[in-house]
Amino acid sequence: MNTLTKPTMCPDVFVNHNDNNDGLNIEIALPGVSQEEIKLTVGDHHFCISGGRDDLQFDGCYQLAHEIAKEKTTAKFENGLLQIGVPFIESIQGIDVAIE
Repeated sequence: MNTLTKPTMCPDVFVNHNDNNDGLNIEIALPGVSQEEIKLTVGDHHFCISGGRDDLQFDGCYQLAHEIAKEKTTAKFENGLLQIGVPFIESIQGIDVAIE
């Protein structure tokens, strides 16, 4: 039996520190995907996303540079854009060092 599979691609992902520098704002473009088709999994240092539409499957896992408070993660999906807020476990605020 010959079954056809949908092409799979990684979605466009944009990651920025939030305004307070105590977490990340992540935006993932999933055009044409319905909210019911999205699966988001968040770990201590990573997140994985999958979702599909009739002609295409989106899949990707991404490693983060900072440990995050996964239980405090928020997500909102609107008009093909998934917005995720992930706070850091501990602040990454640094101190200024005098250079001699």
